Amino acid sequence: MAGAWLDGIIILLQAFAKNGPPARKVAGWGGRWSGLWGTTDLVPIGNRVFATSPAQTSPMQDATEIEVVRPDHGRIVGDSGFGSYGEEVRQVRSANGTVTDVWFAGMKMTSERKLERELKKRYGKR
Repeated sequence: MAGAWLDGIIILLQAFAKNGPPARKVAGWGGRWSGLWGTTDLVPIGNRVFATSPAQTSPMQDATEIEVVRPDHGRIVGDSGFGSYGEEVRQVRSANGTVTDVWFAGMKMTSERKLERELKKRYGKR
């Protein structure tokens, strides 16, 4: 797997080299979010946020591109043929300003910590 992982790392570094570090308006969009269909990493690069799957050996290769259109609101502007092009992405914040959830193309995604608490509450400490 070393070769596949190395390719994934190179593609990620190329994305940063091409687009630059995160712009101020997208810098707060990073994080790992889990939902009904799996886990997604939001990676701010340049003026866009890339939604990647950590399960892929090369997550940036088919990453979904999100354009932030106003604070806490974005739109999917680049996706695969079966993706959610044009759909809304938004961050939900708590009273203290912490991002608690992300709505991604109509699906609620939550942080790993929040998901862990919910699973323990529902199913115990198995």
